[in-house]
Amino acid sequence: MREGRAPAGTAFIAVLALAACAGAPRQGSAPTTAPVVVDASTAERAVTLRPGQVLVVRLRSNPSTGYRWGIAQGATTVLAPAGPPGFEADANAEGRLGAGGVETFRFTAVATGREALRFAYRRPWEKDAAPASTAVVDVDVRAGGS
Repeated sequence: MREGRAPAGTAFIAVLALAACAGAPRQGSAPTTAPVVVDASTAERAVTLRPGQVLVVRLRSNPSTGYRWGIAQGATTVLAPAGPPGFEADANAEGRLGAGGVETFRFTAVATGREALRFAYRRPWEKDAAPASTAVVDVDVRAGGS
């Protein structure tokens, strides 16, 4: 070992210690709350969130048919969209044309209160046609949690 250099193991231990400290919660900081994920099987149930908590809504979709999910009502008083909707193709869809997947919408709870979040599955150019499907998520944002 040369003078002035720590053994390689010491550097590794120092990096681990720093990583552990970085992940530790700060004194007095608010606890982090996991996102609440809702899909079609749970969409008709009420969801309770805390301010700042994220709601993720995942709805089956097949954009190759022209249909897309859109927000028909809501996300105005207690929820705010957290970015544009996303699409994730089915895992077994690689190389298959016309395969479906899941559209994902993310919202952040910005105020306390209640709001019904309504989604409509329709073709954007068929403005007067009834949606092929709908989904509703009733959201209750409470300061104290559930």
